[in-house]
Amino acid sequence: MNLTIQTSANEILTLRPCAPSGEVIEMKIPGSKAWSAEGEFGTIFFEEFHSGPFILRYTFLKIMRKVTLYFTEQTPAICTRIATKNNWRFSLGSTNEVKLREGQFALYRVGGGKEKLVFDKGREYQSFEAICPPGKLNGLIKLFPTLTEFLGADDFTKPTFLVKKPSWAGPEAMDIVRDIPDCPFDTSMRAYYVEHRMEELFFLLLALALKNEPEETEPISSEIEAAHSAERIIMTDIKMHYSIPQIARRVHLNEFRLKYVFKHIFKVGIFEYLLQARMQEARRLLSQTDKPIKEITSLTGYQRLTSFITAFRKHFGYTPGSVRRTKEHA
Repeated sequence: MNLTIQTSANEILTLRPCAPSGEVIEMKIPGSKAWSAEGEFGTIFFEEFHSGPFILRYTFLKIMRKVTLYFTEQTPAICTRIATKNNWRFSLGSTNEVKLREGQFALYRVGGGKEKLVFDKGREYQSFEAICPPGKLNGLIKLFPTLTEFLGADDFTKPTFLVKKPSWAGPEAMDIVRDIPDCPFDTSMRAYYVEHRMEELFFLLLALALKNEPEETEPISSEIEAAHSAERIIMTDIKMHYSIPQIARRVHLNEFRLKYVFKHIFKVGIFEYLLQARMQEARRLLSQTDKPIKEITSLTGYQRLTSFITAFRKHFGYTPGSVRRTKEHA
């Protein structure tokens, strides 16, 4: 884990690759790693998942006595922290303390500098953090010019907030945080799903933090054709799953602009479009053919039957089996 935690007494906490002793914690995301530290102050537990350039981290603290801790990310990164339980108090370097109310977020850069966090006795804290290398957000500079100086800093060892005042995450961002653990896909498909949702999350949070809607100019003809080309790539074989950057490179359009133009034309995002296509094909195969459900699972891009059933039920509100039973009794 690329994180060091230090107490106000300069004690380095040992992060162990497991859950806190004596506690049974159900991991939110298959394939994620558990890290924990314990002391007189209480316990800290992290669940961390890597997807492409992004790191997702769910943080849980159970505090027995008031404590000040210092978190240090070892490499330059852009971070967001969303307070999901209780109010968080933290500061960066010599900056004034920021108080995140439950449901608020902050965007900031780190890279060797310390985050100071103050926790009160007898409370539990939870947060969601998303971390990515600075270069990952370069494609958003045209939409958010304020990012130019923020991302181009020569010295990332001096952490700083993008905007000092915290902002409310809002329902769309919180839906992403809640949806990630419910991802119905496996292995590489899950990584693609998570990376896509992280790009969407940073986009939403930047728009909220900077109080500036991204440029939504009408698409020009070349962009419209690129979006239709992206749609054809998706629909050529719905079993395949491409990342947004892969599709963007193939249609020769900036990935962030591609996502905007695609949604402008098709009214849903690229991933949602693929999901809808898979679900419609699955329902057609269930109702019009005698193919086994396990085979339909594979034909619509799912590796596991349970993942397919979960996705189908979430999309339609009923199970694949109920469609097949209706067909048999028709």
